[in-house]
Amino acid sequence: VATGVIGRITDALSALGFVAGAYSISGTSAALVGGSKSGPPIDIIDGWGSGVKEFDQQPTTPRVIDAILNITNPGKSLYGETWARAVQQTIERSGTLGSVLGTTTLDTPFSSADGNQNYIARQMKQVAKLIKARNELGHDRDVFYVRLGGFDTHTNLNDQLDDLMGYIDDALADFVAEMKSASDPVWDQVTVLTASEFGRTLTSNGEGTDHAWGGNYWMMSGSLKGGQILGEYPEDLTDESPLNIGRGRLIPTTPWESIFSGIAQWLGVQDLDSTLPNRRNFPQSTYFQQSDLYN
Repeated sequence: VATGVIGRITDALSALGFVAGAYSISGTSAALVGGSKSGPPIDIIDGWGSGVKEFDQQPTTPRVIDAILNITNPGKSLYGETWARAVQQTIERSGTLGSVLGTTTLDTPFSSADGNQNYIARQMKQVAKLIKARNELGHDRDVFYVRLGGFDTHTNLNDQLDDLMGYIDDALADFVAEMKSASDPVWDQVTVLTASEFGRTLTSNGEGTDHAWGGNYWMMSGSLKGGQILGEYPEDLTDESPLNIGRGRLIPTTPWESIFSGIAQWLGVQDLDSTLPNRRNFPQSTYFQQSDLYN
């Protein structure tokens, strides 16, 4: 079964005895998929603000559910028992999360999440509520996946980026303010990392940019050694550059394993080679250690 880097990190943390939570605020994500039975289940939260879609409890619901779960009995079907247990746990978990999110209040107004325009702000507000409820949920390590589309800017690049970056700026301003709030200051314990499945060309197609490879990404944290640009900047950006495969499509000089090495260490992971199996394919000199990223 294919696994994702964040899922392997939570697997490793669970194996070390940490109680980890894994949440997607934007549908399913392969990045959160782990391969260990000890790893946490993935909780999917509605990013538009309604939180958890709890099981619709109609008057006849308990009787129907009991009938479904009792289709099998011990010894009749191992798969049936596993399925029934999973259904029951899902119903109970959705009820717990729905109750927690419904009663957790933030110190920050989070005005960026008002209305239906700023989707990333609404997702970050849900993340902030889950972080604030971490003790009630019993977790000491949590990971979250949020998503903002619209960056495939083959056309209308300038206006599109102005809008998208504005959404991100507003969302992060409210999120960081909440993480620094006096009632529960946790910004030093939080890291925000951006990622994308591909970069953009350095040259224009006349109206925008096209698909490429290498790109720049950023991270934020209250405990980060901020103000740094890490990695190796290309010495040559011309068409003759050995890193340029055409139209400014640059081969990356830094692997994702470098970035996640430092973050995984910060979270408490010890076995980095199992968590990041492609690390062996890159020189050790390219790895970012925890001490490179964090104070």
